[in-house]
Amino acid sequence: MKFFMKTVALFIPNREKRRAFREKFKKRYGDTNYRLDEIDRQLKWMREFMCAFTDITTASPARGNVQMQQAAATRILYLFDIICQEHGLKYWLGAGNLLGLVRHNGMPVPWDDDVDVYMPRLDYEKAMKIFTKIFMDSGLRIFFRGWSLKFVCYKDFPVSFDIFPIDQYSKNLATDVEKQSLLSELNALGSHHPRAKYLEKSGKGHEGDWFKWAWHGKEEPTPPELLDFYDAEKVRFETEIMRGRKPAPDGTLMKGFERSGWGEKGGLFWDYNVVFPVKRAVYNGVTINVPNDTDLYLRSQYGDYWAFPNVFSYSHMASYAKLSPVAIASANEWMQMDMNKFYQGLKK
Repeated sequence: MKFFMKTVALFIPNREKRRAFREKFKKRYGDTNYRLDEIDRQLKWMREFMCAFTDITTASPARGNVQMQQAAATRILYLFDIICQEHGLKYWLGAGNLLGLVRHNGMPVPWDDDVDVYMPRLDYEKAMKIFTKIFMDSGLRIFFRGWSLKFVCYKDFPVSFDIFPIDQYSKNLATDVEKQSLLSELNALGSHHPRAKYLEKSGKGHEGDWFKWAWHGKEEPTPPELLDFYDAEKVRFETEIMRGRKPAPDGTLMKGFERSGWGEKGGLFWDYNVVFPVKRAVYNGVTINVPNDTDLYLRSQYGDYWAFPNVFSYSHMASYAKLSPVAIASANEWMQMDMNKFYQGLKK
């Protein structure tokens, strides 16, 4: 039991929480010969061994719940692309999904159970109006969370599909010094960011708690005071970061102000020409938009993305959910639908 509890601590991603867990464990069980640091060194050696002698692209595809989540979210991606093409909305596939497309031959990363797409600010704000209206009575539930748009389910089956905004700076940041300067300003702005405020005000201190509430249909509309807070933060961003200047045509791209809280490693910046013009590629059988230079895009976010990660984790509680027969029936219904016909039906 002691060995098990100490090993568990290694899989807590947050450094402060991991340290607190260790201290609590020591007080309760006392120190033993099984040193966490020693176990940590052994696991690090195992990872380095895997990186040196194992090809990560040969990892087996997902099974069970995770595979179902991937398939369901990919169908939303297909539907999302149809609507974006019709309305002239810009977007691109990012995060672990782009990683899967490049590294796993167009398939999802085996342990990734959601879909993340990114949109320039103006397109995102148009999408908020278009998507919330289209899917109002569709069986697909979509919410504005204060920091993103999110599909959480089709009827009783949980899915995870996130739409994130991207802001563009007033010039192209050519040096690391310039990026570090902007990062410092964004960190100061991010101390009040809407994501933390939303979870605090909604009484759900963790995103997983929010997901479970939303999936079961208990999520209430975004409180007006949080919408006001969101608008105020947007003004702060335009005043303190942009200083009243408009985005430059080739301005550096950065994740949206509402997702601030950029952390020790800093935020994510991309040169404009790394993303645009977007290209078309096939992900999990669906043709979608991807950044212009996928290699530079991924390296700016993950470094050596061909190596095994330090932490394997699923994105959301959906992967661990015990699915009822009703949820399985909803999943089967969703998988068998023709997305083009489904969308045409929503437009009538």
